[in-house]
Amino acid sequence: MNETAIIICFGLFLLVVLAGTIAHSRTSSSNRTKPLAPRPVEVRVDTLVEQWHTLNRQFGGQLSGESLRFERDGVEVEVAFLRTTMGETSFVRTELQLIGDFAAISLHPESVRSSNDIQTGDENFDGLARVSGDSATALAILTPEARRKLGRALMQGWVFEGGELRSTLHRKFDGAHLDGMATHINEGLVLARLVARPSDILGTLVSRLSSEPSLPGRLAVARHVPHAIRDHAAHRQALAALPDPEVRLLLATRLDHPDLWSTLPEPTLIPLIHHADERVAEAAITALARAGSVVAIPDLKRRTNVGGDLGRLAKDVALMIQSRLSGSRGDLALASESEGHLALVEPKASR
Repeated sequence: MNETAIIICFGLFLLVVLAGTIAHSRTSSSNRTKPLAPRPVEVRVDTLVEQWHTLNRQFGGQLSGESLRFERDGVEVEVAFLRTTMGETSFVRTELQLIGDFAAISLHPESVRSSNDIQTGDENFDGLARVSGDSATALAILTPEARRKLGRALMQGWVFEGGELRSTLHRKFDGAHLDGMATHINEGLVLARLVARPSDILGTLVSRLSSEPSLPGRLAVARHVPHAIRDHAAHRQALAALPDPEVRLLLATRLDHPDLWSTLPEPTLIPLIHHADERVAEAAITALARAGSVVAIPDLKRRTNVGGDLGRLAKDVALMIQSRLSGSRGDLALASESEGHLALVEPKASR
């Protein structure tokens, strides 16, 4: 081999080496700029089955596909899952439903108020819950503890309607969607006990009137006591012994029973004319139309000066007292037709 051939072969060798180096450099650069695609999360079927069976063992239910059914303390519970896919991500919607002998009311986490909503006297609860249905039943079961727990449940997405407690959870399907489900089911069972139908609504309401800590709450209960309680002497006696004159007044107005009216003499009614709760004030003014004397007229006059519907009612009642007590030493007359104020004037001497 001559010298020229050797030089040509060596040159070709250098060209091959240089080309390989350039290709390797480009490949390395491409690998650095393109991140590896994330590997999809693999949910092991045997893991999900084991989680299902763990729930089943804990609650003693019946597995059927992707649902679990069982009964606990008279409450039927069903947990169902619906899997959906959005793009490359899977989600699962968990629906928990409890059915039992529940109270005939509905609870919704709605801020829109309605004139038919049942008010409990608890501003915090009334501000976040819309309560409808049988008012006596609602006031019987909505104790302070029930309001606290049910209010929190409504904020977490629970709904109580048509004899059913329902909760819907949306989670990513990643093998952990059953985590905490046992706790969630137990929370539902606690709520089910709170909304159970009372066995003795009348007795429960009488107890609520004694145990409710706030006066607005006791007044709310008093406004919804059923008329059937009139036929129960023991309950009537318990109501007549309640310490709040405002509560006894609303009960007497609603039930119209002598046992209750006997606890409301005129000196008890007169201060209630000026009560901050207009429904109490209206009941007191109306009650004085049947039990009031000339002693009540100065307070009725002050209430007349306030004006409004209650002012007009106070004026009418004062005139009724005047008519009823025509033999009193003083008569009621209008001090000024334009102002509509009431005043006591001496009777004119007969000629």
